[in-house]
Amino acid sequence: MTTTREQLLEAALQLFAEKGFWGVSLSQVAECCSITKQSLLHHFGSKEKLYREVLGRIAGQLLGVVQQATAAVDQPEAQLVAVLEGLDSGEREMEQGLRVIMRELLDIGERAATARSWPMMSFLDGLDSILAGSLAWRESSRAERLAVVYQCLGAVNYKVMSRTTLQGMYGKTAYGAFEAAHRLQLRNTVRWLLDPVGINARGR
Repeated sequence: MTTTREQLLEAALQLFAEKGFWGVSLSQVAECCSITKQSLLHHFGSKEKLYREVLGRIAGQLLGVVQQATAAVDQPEAQLVAVLEGLDSGEREMEQGLRVIMRELLDIGERAATARSWPMMSFLDGLDSILAGSLAWRESSRAERLAVVYQCLGAVNYKVMSRTTLQGMYGKTAYGAFEAAHRLQLRNTVRWLLDPVGINARGR
């Protein structure tokens, strides 16, 4: 049975995905679960604490994708592909989580100066570890690897964020063809990025 706390977190995830941190009030979250604002505060204390817990749950889910990929396959290339395809799974909760992250990156503003923790850091560190284990990037700097990570995440996130819009523009059949082509190109990009011979030829 789902607890009230779980219901609140699910409602908050959906609202933060739709409106971002600044666009959501505690009253809206409470109303979604048919409880009072005071009851919500009993569970989380403040909007900031609720938001941090939502971010923490998202980070845990993303880190779980990394851990599952690294446990399932040995090669860094296959691991990175598995992570990226896991993010693009089409699951509603995953998509909402990615939307919250994108809004957080855009909206954090002055809150960054007072942030006490960075929930997404463990996820990024997991991807960094995958790259560090590859022949192409094992002697590179953390900054160089993070740049590669962001290239890959950007390709997936932009596509996930555009799913509904592209389906509306071109129809579901055309979008299905695009999705298959995008997945193939993503795999080719990862193969190119992690090719030790190619990286030496291209230079860093």
